[in-house]
Amino acid sequence: MYLKSRLQLILNFNFFLIFAEDQKELKPAARITNYIISSVRFMNSLRANWLDPEVYHLHPTKTNTEQFRKYLRFLPKRVSSYGAFVQNAYPLDMSQYDRLFNSTRIPKHECDLLVSNHNNIRHIVVIKNGHYYKVNILEKNGDLLSAEKIASIMKYLCEDLNEEENPYPLGYFTADKRDRWATIREQIEALSQHNKQMFKEIDSSIMLICLDNDDPSKLNKSLSKNQRAEYISGKYLCYNAS
Repeated sequence: MYLKSRLQLILNFNFFLIFAEDQKELKPAARITNYIISSVRFMNSLRANWLDPEVYHLHPTKTNTEQFRKYLRFLPKRVSSYGAFVQNAYPLDMSQYDRLFNSTRIPKHECDLLVSNHNNIRHIVVIKNGHYYKVNILEKNGDLLSAEKIASIMKYLCEDLNEEENPYPLGYFTADKRDRWATIREQIEALSQHNKQMFKEIDSSIMLICLDNDDPSKLNKSLSKNQRAEYISGKYLCYNAS
């Protein structure tokens, strides 16, 4: 049902968070660096099975304690959940955590496709001015790059890169109805093998970070009537290989 819905993802399905304003007044590059490092550390903990289970506690003063966790550790795995139930502590489903990283929902006709790729993926994708940049944040051995290196890359993308804005940003179509986006994506991929590879790089990335701050309501005002028709038909979608 979830993947078969043809509605736009925005508001209908996509969840989102708004973070509290950082009182330290860090520059965008520093904030993004902190976010990347924290996210990758969480990803590594998840894949190493180091995360504590998500548990809903009816009586947290009794069960959300180290003593209770020690009690559960002594129970066999096959009955540990029942041991929690007895104390009114209910483990929550964490099966979808595995799709937090290196995962995407690919638009398809009638039913979308969930795809995950954890095979030696080292990169994230950063969007700036409608352009897509692949950034390796892991070493070949899987170690996270130093904070200094990541900050340097983010500073370049945030402050020093002066590439002109892509007048036909591809991300616009991800907010469209699913069948329409599926058709457009298929048309783009059919144009060249390079386009197919670019989609693979985006789909398999650890995460995607968008640095754009444009007002979407201004999109139509910035395009002439003919440009809007060409834009929607897909004529200019591969501008700058996006």
